[in-house]
Amino acid sequence: MDKEMRMMSRKDLGKLLVVAMVLVFCILLTSACAKKAKNTATRGTVATTAKAGTAATAAKTTSRTTFTASTAKEDTGSQTAPGEIQTEEPGDASTEEPVSGGEAQEIVIDLGGRTLRSGAWTNYFDLAMFNGDGFSIKQAKAIVEEKYNCKFEWEVMPVGYGQYFIDLKVNLLAGTLRHDVIMARDDVIFPWATKGAVWALEDLLDGPGEWDAIKNHTGSYAQWMNGKHYGFWNEDTVQLHAATLYNPAILSANGIPDIRNDYMAEGQWNWSTLLEIAITTTRDVNGDGMTDVWGIANTAADLGVALVYSNGGKFITFDFEKQKAELSMYTRPVINALQFLSDLYNTYRVVTTNYQNMVNGNAAMILYNPYAYGMNNFTPGKNPNNVDLALLPIGTDASDYTYGELNVCRFLSIPATTQKPKEAALAWAALLTEYRRIFQEEDIVYRKGAARARDIKVTNDKNIDFYGRYDFTSIPVYNREGLFPSFTSLRNTLFNQVISLKPVSMAMAEIAPQIQSHLNDVMAAW
Repeated sequence: MDKEMRMMSRKDLGKLLVVAMVLVFCILLTSACAKKAKNTATRGTVATTAKAGTAATAAKTTSRTTFTASTAKEDTGSQTAPGEIQTEEPGDASTEEPVSGGEAQEIVIDLGGRTLRSGAWTNYFDLAMFNGDGFSIKQAKAIVEEKYNCKFEWEVMPVGYGQYFIDLKVNLLAGTLRHDVIMARDDVIFPWATKGAVWALEDLLDGPGEWDAIKNHTGSYAQWMNGKHYGFWNEDTVQLHAATLYNPAILSANGIPDIRNDYMAEGQWNWSTLLEIAITTTRDVNGDGMTDVWGIANTAADLGVALVYSNGGKFITFDFEKQKAELSMYTRPVINALQFLSDLYNTYRVVTTNYQNMVNGNAAMILYNPYAYGMNNFTPGKNPNNVDLALLPIGTDASDYTYGELNVCRFLSIPATTQKPKEAALAWAALLTEYRRIFQEEDIVYRKGAARARDIKVTNDKNIDFYGRYDFTSIPVYNREGLFPSFTSLRNTLFNQVISLKPVSMAMAEIAPQIQSHLNDVMAAW
């Protein structure tokens, strides 16, 4: 009897164990299904709002320090004074999965008639370079305003370019900006980027497809040391930043082929042909022992920069991994460019530092920014048609032409004070995408380039045609020199010493440490 009861107990225990295992399995299966459904729902939802002044990815596992302004808050609760630093506490880990691969899907949201305000020293919606025969940002603006149920408004500020950025910096730090999207400059934005004064786009646009909507409108110019982008759209600073401006009449009078139509067309526009032309055209016309016509009219600073760029050199290198800015002047392209600069002035004596000789028709060439030259000289009463355009000559250490380098960059940024900043960013991304669709055809790209040339006061049909044939939407190498207030003056001191017969090695040994010290001081202050 006892034996039978013990056998029955073992059987009952076995049955109970099986039942328990089945119940546990069911509970686990139900939980997994619920979590999957939750994640699927999360991935299928496009968030259209975000709390300004805090990252949309606040669920990261590490705390960070952000800049906040009282006007940036959209919810109720504790208020933070403008300019006060606030530390966010760690949140729960995000379960949202990143979206990658495939074509970007258009995100359309109803902004409920919202007006998105921007502003600058000029109205970008009216510029000729963005509105012309077959392309128009105004057309794109109208399409997106209807699609998104919003209005883009651009305010022209009653101040000049320089004062605009001074005011912008003050208002940015005080949290008193009244624009949803600002036309920013890197030296204003980057020192405050990591403090949260403006949005990192990767933090803001963290929902499905949102980064894809704007990534094609960003570039290295808007990226900072943490690898994130703090701005987008570089259209207005995309242009030919350094070129050879030359007097075809002087070349023709000396039996020299045309630089653009002959030397460039045959791939022979380089430092050697630059020197040949400069030597041939530098002349004493009246026999008084004084040079009357010069081969090149350039200051040491402008010519030095152009030669370094044309030889594939650069002065500053950013190490994003080490978060350092380092001097990169002790390289073959830079040293050879400095030596060639010295030779042009001192050995061959073909350069005058008075560039008015170019304006007055007494110099064959100037290596310069065509926009700056046009602003200074292509005015009523002048004769702009004596100047033609070509690219910079190829240096001995370079393999191709360059458009020059961009040392100060402007772009659009989303400040921390913007209400519902994700909406603003996505609407602007849609506007730029629509605008790009309009001028994809080659002939429209050409007309856009020609319109840009007229905007920067490039004149005569030949130059406008030349400018229109180059797609400057691929921006020049961006050197970020404008971030360092004393860099230009220190570098120009180096150039002036070189043309004053100081050996390149001695001039470098004296100036380079001062420049590196300045870079270190600026970076440390940020």
